Amino acid sequence: MPTSFRRVQQWRAVALWILRSAAVWLIAWGAFQVTARLIYGVSRLDLQAAIQYDTGVGETHGVFRGGSALIVGITLAWFSRGIARWIVRPPEDACPGCGYEGGGTEGRCPECGLREEMGIDRSQDEPSD
Repeated sequence: MPTSFRRVQQWRAVALWILRSAAVWLIAWGAFQVTARLIYGVSRLDLQAAIQYDTGVGETHGVFRGGSALIVGITLAWFSRGIARWIVRPPEDACPGCGYEGGGTEGRCPECGLREEMGIDRSQDEPSD
């Protein structure tokens, strides 16, 4: 695993690029499949034909496969940043927000002020009555 914050950001960028490329491909392929089947249905003047009938040897039901690919592609594109952060973790002793390696004071990063992701429980800092 990468050890410096700069390396973490570089690996996250690579992971993000791969995830978003896969998402774009899935969206494009799914849109093509659905559109091709809808054009087939319109050409026969029956939109139900686009879903119910097979167009020939080797043809599959593009509405179902294409629709599934669209859903997966859109979901992957939406959550790609979080997935990249999950795949490439920051170093254990550094702040995940800014990469400061000095350790937090009072449960807060002195560079960016991040609290929760440093493993600090906020309930301890709340004033008690």
